[in-house]
Amino acid sequence: MKPIADQPKPPSGTEVSCDVAAFACLRLTAAELQSLRQHLVLPSGERIPPSFLKHAEDQTIAALAAVGRAISANFPPGASFTEWGVLGAPRFLGRMAMNVAIAKFNAEGAWGLSPHLIPHRLLHALSGTLSQAFKMQGPNFGVGGGPTGVAETMRAAAGLLAGDRLPGLWVVLTGCNPEPDTERCIGPDLSLTNALAIALTPPRPRWHGLRVRTRAAQPPVEPASNEPVSLETFQDLLTGLDKSHMTGGIYVLANGIVLESAESRGRHPLAIGNGANGNGRHDVSHVWIGAGAENRL
Repeated sequence: MKPIADQPKPPSGTEVSCDVAAFACLRLTAAELQSLRQHLVLPSGERIPPSFLKHAEDQTIAALAAVGRAISANFPPGASFTEWGVLGAPRFLGRMAMNVAIAKFNAEGAWGLSPHLIPHRLLHALSGTLSQAFKMQGPNFGVGGGPTGVAETMRAAAGLLAGDRLPGLWVVLTGCNPEPDTERCIGPDLSLTNALAIALTPPRPRWHGLRVRTRAAQPPVEPASNEPVSLETFQDLLTGLDKSHMTGGIYVLANGIVLESAESRGRHPLAIGNGANGNGRHDVSHVWIGAGAENRL
């Protein structure tokens, strides 16, 4: 495989399609995250040592579990992802830890800070940990970091997959709901950590699963709202389309980004805002696995 810098770039305005080969969604409580931190097992059967995850952020733990769930449900045993890349899009990763660190720095100087903040609590920490745990040697980096992470990450994914640069790409989005906030007395124990892991591949002939299309030019339908599509809404759309629970089958996530099912290709897309039910949420279960798997836990 040629280095990415040497690959030909698609012309401006070219539409890039990516097949959703697999996905898994998790919503985890603080107690479940603590258990995974101590007893996380990969699809290969290898147990990740607790020392490897000792300083990891909760969103990173959830991301590892979501990728593992998607692999277990959709790929054959021993499947290799060596040449795959990974994009991590955490939402406000390490925000509370950094608030504490800044206060300590102001009071004690640099000696009051932990050296583990940089490798484990910044934007690229999630994708870097995933690449190590699953032995992925393709590109890995963090994208977004805030509420616009869905659109930013899908655009970045399209760029990496354009022109058959990679055999596949894991896109992993995470966030807490509600967001922990010391001023409102919302601690991590009162919040759920959401993780969405998506395995994307270049488009394949006769693919009957979900597909994401990204185009730089003006899309045929504008989103219904200028508000960014949230991780939670994206989770619900993927699940609803995969399980045929939603009508229409094709949705504009952002300008130029469209999510569609196989049955809806060629039809007019529906514009959405931040939540199809007007409240940013659909009624969904605790754990979802899709794109080829019939498992629903």
